Amino acid sequence: MSIAATLAAHKKKTSIANKYQPIGQTGPGTGVGGTAGNTSKSSTTTNGPEQTVAPPKRPLYTSSSQAPPTPSAKKPKPSTTTTPPQSLPIHLDQVISDATGSQINACQYNTTGEYILTGGVDRTIRLWNPDTKFCIKTYEAHGWEVLDLAVSPENGKFASCGGDRTVFLWDVMSGMTIRRFTGHTQRINAVDFNEEGTVLASGSYDTTIRLWDCRSQLRAPIQILEEPKDSITSIKIKGSDLLAGSVDGSIRMYDIRMGTLITDQIFEPVTSVSFSKDGNCILASSLDDTLRLMDRANGTMLNAYKGHMNNKYKIRSCLSNSDAYVLSGSEDGSIYIWDLLEPISITDTLKRRFLESIDNVKVEPGRYKYVIVDARAAQIMASAGCHMADVLAREGTMYLENLESRRAPSANVEAIYFAMPTEDSVRRIIRDFKVNQNATYSAAHLFFLAAMDDKLFDHFRASTDPKYIKSLKELFMDFNAVESRVFTLGNDHQAFFNLYSPQHRHEKQHKEIDTISKQLISVCASLQLNPIVSYHRCSDSSMQISKGIAMTLQTELDEYYKGQPRVGVSTACIRMSHGFTERKHPHLMIIDRAVDPITPILHDFYYQSMVTDMLTVKDGNKYDYKSFGQDGQPCEKTAMLDETDKTFTKIRHSHITDCSKYLKENVSTFVAEAKAAPTSGNALDAIREQMAKLPQFQETKEKYTLHMNIVDELFQLTGHNRLVDISRLEQSLATGQHADGEIPPSFDPEVTTFMDDYRVKMADRIRLLTLYFITQSSPPDVRNNFFQLSRCDYNLRESATNIEYLGVKLDVAAPPPVKKSWYADLLKKKPLEEDEPEYDLPRYVPTVKTIIDGVVNGNLDRELYPYTLGPDQLEDIQAPKTVRSLRSAQPTFHHKGRRNEPQGRLIVFIAGGMTYSEIRAAYESAAQHNWDVLIGSTHIVTPPSFMEDLRMLKNPPPPPPVRPRSPSPPPQPVAKNSGAFASVKNVFGGNNSNNAPKPAPKPVPKPASQGSGQQQQQQPHPPRPTGQLQQQHHQHGDSKYKEKIKGFWNEFK
Repeated sequence: MSIAATLAAHKKKTSIANKYQPIGQTGPGTGVGGTAGNTSKSSTTTNGPEQTVAPPKRPLYTSSSQAPPTPSAKKPKPSTTTTPPQSLPIHLDQVISDATGSQINACQYNTTGEYILTGGVDRTIRLWNPDTKFCIKTYEAHGWEVLDLAVSPENGKFASCGGDRTVFLWDVMSGMTIRRFTGHTQRINAVDFNEEGTVLASGSYDTTIRLWDCRSQLRAPIQILEEPKDSITSIKIKGSDLLAGSVDGSIRMYDIRMGTLITDQIFEPVTSVSFSKDGNCILASSLDDTLRLMDRANGTMLNAYKGHMNNKYKIRSCLSNSDAYVLSGSEDGSIYIWDLLEPISITDTLKRRFLESIDNVKVEPGRYKYVIVDARAAQIMASAGCHMADVLAREGTMYLENLESRRAPSANVEAIYFAMPTEDSVRRIIRDFKVNQNATYSAAHLFFLAAMDDKLFDHFRASTDPKYIKSLKELFMDFNAVESRVFTLGNDHQAFFNLYSPQHRHEKQHKEIDTISKQLISVCASLQLNPIVSYHRCSDSSMQISKGIAMTLQTELDEYYKGQPRVGVSTACIRMSHGFTERKHPHLMIIDRAVDPITPILHDFYYQSMVTDMLTVKDGNKYDYKSFGQDGQPCEKTAMLDETDKTFTKIRHSHITDCSKYLKENVSTFVAEAKAAPTSGNALDAIREQMAKLPQFQETKEKYTLHMNIVDELFQLTGHNRLVDISRLEQSLATGQHADGEIPPSFDPEVTTFMDDYRVKMADRIRLLTLYFITQSSPPDVRNNFFQLSRCDYNLRESATNIEYLGVKLDVAAPPPVKKSWYADLLKKKPLEEDEPEYDLPRYVPTVKTIIDGVVNGNLDRELYPYTLGPDQLEDIQAPKTVRSLRSAQPTFHHKGRRNEPQGRLIVFIAGGMTYSEIRAAYESAAQHNWDVLIGSTHIVTPPSFMEDLRMLKNPPPPPPVRPRSPSPPPQPVAKNSGAFASVKNVFGGNNSNNAPKPAPKPVPKPASQGSGQQQQQQPHPPRPTGQLQQQHHQHGDSKYKEKIKGFWNEFK
């Protein structure tokens, strides 16, 4: 099966499989067997949305002693059939170095894999025997550094190029140059042979590609390709196709025989291009730290891979010989390896669905697309990283506007609406296409993010002119993506009050449970999952929130997937040797905040948790800080602490002391690299190289400065407020014993010492008292004594006492801890540098991590966490199944448990809020158990916000007011010379006028037949069907029809 067919069959394709330490010297092309040239492909078709994945948090193998056992050296018998994918080595095999110690720019195996050619800054090329590490021959002719190498198919010759603007053709045995090809005016970055070894292609800084005849004695190139607009960085030839990557952000594929060119734009400088072994796909790497896998035939984006660093035109990438893995170097000194068939992230899933919906809308010739979003849709799109530039880059898309804003009529425009099916949004859409009046646009394509109510649909059908409504679809995307493994429902803190407030216990709790269940349907539908659902069973009959959500959700799932098999993408067959096997069925665990009221109160000294706890961070990721502008004047800036910040992503789950160490080391390396002299010998090229690095330099410098300042501020706050001592006591209260394992008779004396200390903030005193009341028996008189000792206000006392509404019995002490044989391991302290203090590892394990470990290991107490399905249904679902390939009869060998394949998928949902500590636990468990663990909640809470919610729980604030239903002002025409994107403001915040790909079309007046003087006869809407999955085939001449497929409404002409 080809790689493209495999990816098409498995919709969710990629995630990082492993990460390796550098093999020998770091640099371009070093590492895994042979170079993978810089790749770029281009086609006139628009690329699909990117699907990215972040690297797992797992130890790096820095030496062979740390690596797992090497796979058996026993090899299978040779066969004419396709070889099954083999596991890649995960340890450093050997290091080959020469006495000069010069930088190596190019490394290339010969075609049989027996020898290695290297070329570098010392202007020489060396032939090595990798087994003996012996340098067999040295080739000298270049006047400047060597930048690329290519070996001819027959192994007798090789070509080299470099800064001296010359391509050399060498004889391997004699070490002499056979030919010298000159004509490029600047340094040559890439060279490659065709499959017959008769033609040699070279790509240069002078923006040209030249083809040379290796058989004749012609000095001039047989062809010059001058279409690129900037430097050529990579060239690969397969068959009659020549693939070239360029700094102009284009990937060009030339068919040399037919004389045709296909160009794909990725809008980022391309550093490497290569073909897959089967020739059906193209892999391209670019300076935005992304690898793109693209279909060779039509340029469709099949997948995207992230996690590595690529900022300096040095990194190359390739596919493994079996096309099972994607490999890339990285500027952090590592080799990254992704498995093609691994699942993608939540963020990329939402972004892909938005962009695919836009791409699937085909407009008539001469018309354009306007994308119109309501406030909720804009929020979801922004959370998924689907920004204005992404939308406007789609073919034929001209505007991105708010549904609530004033919009001018445009007769040659088809509008694409993304909106929630609320009365306000539907009313605004109706106003654009109301019966018996001029329509705002020539056609409408409606994408509702949740299921549309029947009554509202009937109202919409009766109020709009049907000839304008070309399509209507329910996308089920009503949730926010926070990180690659994290999502929220966007309910904010109101969900907490609706679930736990005594005022809302009977009034709003059931409605909130129903809302949560419907939004979880969106999560399952977007991930294409029909999971097994289980929940936490609370002993208190009045605290059955988890059960209510789980049972309601199960009913919704049964309705949504009615008549379809219980499978999901994550359980689809994946490759193992020549057979196929199924992973465990996806699992959805539903719990609520009452399961673990301790975690939101504890101080957590891991970076992300600490930043959001102790500093002012808006919306969970916006941090305002003081800096200096380009003019040197002080100014206010806002940093986004999310996965777009690679430094933050690297350290977010690290202890604050480890963060400090990491930043110091990387800043030192960064400064050393910045002071280093340019590697290029040509003065002009050196200046251009330095100028190209300048934007990345400034950005990296800004990020390091930001995080160094944050870490320093956190250390100061920690020292001034005695947070280290408070945290030790918190851990003792939560676990019931001190760090040395001693169980004190009472914690009262220790708590009392912090109540009268002026260095301890009042908020920290209340948090400590709340934790004390949860874990210790606290009758009213004991609580009053501590409140008086802490001198806290009466309104703050409710933060500690309202915890009882989460099911905590304040008069009853928590059960004593159970000592375990492995408990001593939890008490180990982590040694650091001499000038840095030791720190205690947290001893309290969040309940979420315990649940995840129980599900993964299969030892979760099912009396406490039962399933929503009956035993008979579970037995049918969980029965092991194996599907054999048609090639199973052929000789094969079995790989025991490819360690990089996730063994299952688990979604943990916490109603009432989740913490960053629990998010970190989900990431750590995913890496530890090799499972795909996702975590979500109604919203994210920090310790300050959780304590504030507790304070207001008895008398919660009213929900935010609903937008008034008064009609908006009539749309006004766009002013002359207002620019293509005058109305495209503040959809995602800010003016994106600089991202305009093409000018806006001028409004065209409507034909007279549609004016007020002559009304069009109203066409009846089709009736709304009530049937389930329909298998009907309609001819193109049929009238409009509508069918319901898995809850999606599709309307066709």
